Formats: sequence, C-alpha cells, structure tokens
Amino acid sequence: MKLEVIIKSIRNWYLGEWRAYENEPDDIIIMLGGRRYPHWTATLARVIIEFLTKHAKWACAIVLSTLLAYLLKRFFG
Repeated sequence: MKLEVIIKSIRNWYLGEWRAYENEPDDIIIMLGGRRYPHWTATLARVIIEFLTKHAKWACAIVLSTLLAYLLKRFFG
C-alpha cells in the first residue's frame, strides 16, 4: 500500500501538473485540452536520463575511469 503511494507521487512529480488551456469568454475559437507542466527538477531528470540513454557508452567509460583512478590512487599512492 505504501509503495503504491510512493510510486504514484513520483509519477505525478515526473509527469507534472495538468493545466487546461485558458479561453477568453468572447473568443470564437475554443481551445480544448491542455498540457502538463513538470517541476524543474523533473525536467532536469528527463535531460539526464535522455543523455545517459543516448550516450551510455560514454557515461559508463567516465564512471569506470573515475572509479579506476580512485582505486589506483588509493592502493598505489
């Protein structure tokens, strides 16, 4: 039960708030629908995830080389 609440709140954060299009009362054309406005942190998470999925080989190489440099410095001075 608690896990469902956590997943739902993360989903709502990631998708963003739904706002309907605003129409003026005297407009001839009525715009139906709306769009989602995600929080800026959700937008940042989307950018990071998109980067990592497009450039996974480079991300893995950076992480592994950083880890290797840390281990070499730690154990071999």
